[in-house]
Amino acid sequence: MKQKFAISTAYILGVVIKSLIAMKISGTFLDEITHDIPANNWGRQEWAADFQVMKSIGIDTVIMIRAGVGRIAVCPSQVLSAQADIFPVYDDLVELFLDLAEVNQMAFFFGTYDSATRPSRSRLLDEEVQLGKDFIDEVWQNYGHRTAFKGWYLTFELGKMENGE
Repeated sequence: MKQKFAISTAYILGVVIKSLIAMKISGTFLDEITHDIPANNWGRQEWAADFQVMKSIGIDTVIMIRAGVGRIAVCPSQVLSAQADIFPVYDDLVELFLDLAEVNQMAFFFGTYDSATRPSRSRLLDEEVQLGKDFIDEVWQNYGHRTAFKGWYLTFELGKMENGE
């Protein structure tokens, strides 16, 4: 005779949480405002609550997935304004994320900018690399002194389609 087992959602959630604790996941990505995601509409209060939840489950490292894409950026930038014609930036999310990382004793890694033009299209690879270097220099000058700022996450990728293959 077969036995039927009823597994509750609470039991499954408990197993998942125990597994996560055992794996000691300690970092996560911050998906900011450059795509159509719910966090587009978040303010300081919502981000603060999110950081508190992350800290409560053991997250000690946050990685901003990208500083911008195309004409949208997460922080004011003279470099991106001049070289990528970004839209005006009214809220500095980098400053906000660094503030919250420091309050919650987290390490912050800065995801670089993606022009969304790709070297095979309107920008040459050398131009794309130079834009990235110029922007990184500006970011370091503006935020490198912050205690939570621990390094970089390089978001730029080239696939085999980029060179016409």
